[in-house]
Amino acid sequence: FNLGGGVAKTVMQAGLWQPAGELLSQEGLVVAVGSVQRRALRPLPLVRVYLGESWALEGHVTIAYVYRTASVEETYLLGISLDF
Repeated sequence: FNLGGGVAKTVMQAGLWQPAGELLSQEGLVVAVGSVQRRALRPLPLVRVYLGESWALEGHVTIAYVYRTASVEETYLLGISLDF
């Protein structure tokens, strides 16, 4: 089980830095929980169940609140991984 949380903020738009006043606003702010942690480039699953010595079933779930649209977005992913 691997639960993580994260906050993201847009600091550049169309190749230009946001003005300092907008950096402190909620515009471009996203708060997420779930499978948001990474080890190098590999995302860590929310749940990992080993099916043997090398095979595992992985479940990724992320729920994010986007302040700009005042909406909740969900992402689900189920897969099998092989460790060698």
